[in-house]
Amino acid sequence: MELKNGYILLPGIIICLVLLAVTCFFRTRRDNTYSGGLRVANTERTRKLPIYQRLMWFHRILVLTVGFALAGAIVACLLLTARPIKEDSVKNGVKKRDIFLCLDVSYSLYEQNYDIVTYLKQLVSGLKGDRFGITIFNTSTVVYVPLTDDYDFIEDRLNELGEYFKLQKEYEETFEKYDGDIPKDMDDEYNRVLFRLREIEAGTLTNNHTKGSSLIGEGLASAMYSFTDLTATDRTRVIILSTDNAENAFAPPLVSLSEAAELCRQYRITVFGIYPDRENYYKDEIDNYDRNCTGFKDAVRTTDGKCYVRTDTNAQNIVKDIQKQPAMTVSEIVSTRITDQPEKPLYLLLGCLMLAAIAGWELKK
Repeated sequence: MELKNGYILLPGIIICLVLLAVTCFFRTRRDNTYSGGLRVANTERTRKLPIYQRLMWFHRILVLTVGFALAGAIVACLLLTARPIKEDSVKNGVKKRDIFLCLDVSYSLYEQNYDIVTYLKQLVSGLKGDRFGITIFNTSTVVYVPLTDDYDFIEDRLNELGEYFKLQKEYEETFEKYDGDIPKDMDDEYNRVLFRLREIEAGTLTNNHTKGSSLIGEGLASAMYSFTDLTATDRTRVIILSTDNAENAFAPPLVSLSEAAELCRQYRITVFGIYPDRENYYKDEIDNYDRNCTGFKDAVRTTDGKCYVRTDTNAQNIVKDIQKQPAMTVSEIVSTRITDQPEKPLYLLLGCLMLAAIAGWELKK
């Protein structure tokens, strides 16, 4: 504990000592001669009685108690006036990485995306010092979580996405086969699932009737431009891109995947790609599996990143590889935080006053 106004103590103590000396001086000069009342003779025998001596000792103890309690109260007041504080050095602005999870939310990828968010939400609390964000895309991109180090918020949003991918699976496996002609006994459940899906994915389907779907290059470029200040060089930037690279554009996209990857390279952003295995690839594009995989790997390698084909362990591997990325250090800012600590002097003051009050009450009896 430190005292912010410690200079108050010395003059305060001096004043108290002067007042004590003046009080003692006048008490010694006080005239103790008889000034009225009834005289009592032969009190010497009474003073020798044990009960009288006990009462006199008890009286002296009470007087001393009152004196010490008041002295303690004065000391406590001086300490409170001197303002006891605690100083802590707080370090801000320390490293490390900015990471965006960029998810292609086409219905062909719900199992892969579910695996990714399930694993990442277990590890996000270990990203201390890193900032994390999430974008989701199909025709258009939604910044689902802007860059933040609020890991509780990130985990909540990952949980929401996990529920969304479960709903995608339910829709595909339960309702897709009816092609819109839903049985009446399934209407309520269908409407519930559809409403929740539209809540999350509405922003990812803007102009899909004219632009098409799964615009991979635009999704990656949008995630790239979601970083703050791309020209800054004080943070390591990473994008985790999950897609099957099965683009279904009705018109030439604004940015192709290779062009978006080149932009990432220019801004020193490393892309880690996750690609589905052959058994879970979109059935209408299975003939293009190898071609799409090769194009995806080439784009990712342009950024000096790595591409993973989905397995049970690749989510764990990708996080380990990201953690190996050298984290650039931001200039450290050290600030001093001052916290008032009046508790101990306040407790002393209250204790002394209570003790003085109790002792004074006994003296009056």
